[in-house]
Amino acid sequence: VQVITVIGQGFEILSELNGSFAMTIEETQTSCVAWNNAAAIKAELENHFGVGGVHVVQRQVDYGYEYVLSFSGWSGAVDLDAIEIQTDGCESFVSEGSVTTPLISVATITDGGYLTPGQPYYIRVSATSSAGTGTAQLADLQPVV
Repeated sequence: VQVITVIGQGFEILSELNGSFAMTIEETQTSCVAWNNAAAIKAELENHFGVGGVHVVQRQVDYGYEYVLSFSGWSGAVDLDAIEIQTDGCESFVSEGSVTTPLISVATITDGGYLTPGQPYYIRVSATSSAGTGTAQLADLQPVV
């Protein structure tokens, strides 16, 4: 599972109308995608790399967005843990009418995005709505054989 975070520097609020980035996996670069468009990120990964089962969850964080990328059923030779982000050659980011450089990071939160059969896992689930985020509760899951 990969997490891409795009935020403004300091207290900058990034314009929703400007800014894009490209993703590079194993020296192959995607086209530039709008920084605030989860569907475009998903489509670019699936189209460019032939990756099936791409899931992208967009979450608003202070001064930007976080994208959680997971890949189900992927058994290809591409190392999906090696995503790099570039902004060179893409549309500039803007904050309050001025061009700016956002803070963009990529982190791997689960090595490879796969679970090991026979290993117990505990999952906590919380819901987010306009009222806020609820307290995480331990999920009652049945084993899959």
